Amino acid sequence: MEVKNRIKYDLESSLDRIEEILSSSDNDYATLDYIPARGAFTYTNGAYTKAIALFIDIVGSSKLTSSHTKPVVAKIYRSFISECTAILNSEEICEEININGDCVWGVFKADCVDNYGVVFHVAARLNSLLGWMNWELNQYGYRQIKAGIGVADGNVLIVKAGYSGSAINDLIWMGDAINQACHLANDAGRDGLEPILMTESIVSHVNKHRQSLVSPINNSNIYSGDFIATEMN
Repeated sequence: MEVKNRIKYDLESSLDRIEEILSSSDNDYATLDYIPARGAFTYTNGAYTKAIALFIDIVGSSKLTSSHTKPVVAKIYRSFISECTAILNSEEICEEININGDCVWGVFKADCVDNYGVVFHVAARLNSLLGWMNWELNQYGYRQIKAGIGVADGNVLIVKAGYSGSAINDLIWMGDAINQACHLANDAGRDGLEPILMTESIVSHVNKHRQSLVSPINNSNIYSGDFIATEMN
């Protein structure tokens, strides 16, 4: 978050802000069947809703820093983050996009069964993107990269957090969908696992063809696959 408005720190004001937050009513946290607009959030309210989360991050990113100069690593990161963000941003049902280091993640509406098929296809497009990126990286003599993709759905809590009056704030997403998709992305493409991992709930909401592209890991409720978007092949 960019620092926009410097304000001298004052302990009494700090204690007042903490008191205001902690004493706010629990009734201001509504349970909804949709994801509210950003403008609906204040520093004292919040919303519970259902969402689909997708995370993608680079596997073994530390190897890049040992193989290339810092400017080259920066260019690889920028290329990866740029195009992952472009794919997520192209979908109308994507409500939030975040960038954390070499990880890009998005939150999608889960209010329609068809949305699950959309997110499944987003995972395929991201997996296809890696093939194109690696072809480009090879042209420059740069190290090729792998990525792990995790997809999960579930209940989320959305709150606005930051420093009131400073214009430094952001929406914070918490809950099962966020946590599980993050963990799956951290496991995907590593230790012999395929690059896409998703929960059984995601798989159960897509058509038979898409279900045939993944398989359960050791009869668990986690499914893995290595499928692509044919239009990008």
